[in-house]
Amino acid sequence: MKKMLAFLFLYFGSGILGEAVIIAGLAAAGYDPVHGEMPSEEIANLIRYYGFGIYLIMAIWYCRCIEKHKLNSMGFQKKIADYLLGSVMAIVLLGIIMGMAFVCGGIAFSTVRGNVSWVYTIALLVGFMIQGAAEEALCRGFLQTSFMKKVPIAIAVLLSAIAFAVPHFSTLFAAETSALWSIRVNVEWK
Repeated sequence: MKKMLAFLFLYFGSGILGEAVIIAGLAAAGYDPVHGEMPSEEIANLIRYYGFGIYLIMAIWYCRCIEKHKLNSMGFQKKIADYLLGSVMAIVLLGIIMGMAFVCGGIAFSTVRGNVSWVYTIALLVGFMIQGAAEEALCRGFLQTSFMKKVPIAIAVLLSAIAFAVPHFSTLFAAETSALWSIRVNVEWK
């Protein structure tokens, strides 16, 4: 129970700290985020994903200083080649999934923007990597590792998977509601 409470503290505490840092940074840059004044949509997206760096830092800090874990016990390795191989495998698998969804009609491309910013695209990919690393550090590096000392591995994996999935439910349900709404609108307009 203490590990789950520590996880919740880390998760919500990092979120609050991250929001405070972002609000302070935007205010220092001349924006008024409290009253809805924000930078462009692209910059706001980058801020959201790079903000997960706070989660990553807090998870590493907690595990190193409080739990006395070594970085390699959290899944961090010194071999960059392992990370690159994992990234290539993820890109290939994502490409296969997207290709299958396209062939089966699950996704369709309606327009292609000619003004794609490669700098923004690369910055967004780095942001996704930071977000993913933060989720891995919290759910697997901290929570699963801590649970494995107390319960069987299968239960530790299940509990960390649930802890990973729960924050994503709101996004999943929002997408489902949005998709249903657009289907209804399309049906009504025909």
